[in-house]
Amino acid sequence: MHPSPTAHQFHVEAHPGPYPPGSEPVDGSWSRTAWLPVLGPSAWVLWVELASIATHGPVVVGDDDLAGRVGLQARRLKHPLARIERFRLVDQPHPDCYRVKVSAGPLGTRTLRRHPRGDVAARQARLFGDRLVQPAHSA
Repeated sequence: MHPSPTAHQFHVEAHPGPYPPGSEPVDGSWSRTAWLPVLGPSAWVLWVELASIATHGPVVVGDDDLAGRVGLQARRLKHPLARIERFRLVDQPHPDCYRVKVSAGPLGTRTLRRHPRGDVAARQARLFGDRLVQPAHSA
């Protein structure tokens, strides 16, 4: 595969946290049950891949390489990346640097209320307890 004419480099690193007690790996069952329906498949697969990359320390990855890893074209990364940024699962401390949450935490209150699966609220309560936790975001 040839690099695109506007090749972009992503500097990917793990977000330092904190992570709420009860958080599970991004590719785990909680993430699939709770976060996948919220983010949509492209954004969720991108989050899982970025978290996987970030666990190996700070890494630089090209957009063509990243897109190939998640089954997209490089020009199609913008929307799923914006989606995971919207839910604060990825942030940018400076341009081209992406800090990725490598554990899946609780959903925000509004997101939880609108979730298509009714059993998610009960599972979230079991994982994270009834105590007030800081959700990733309730967009």
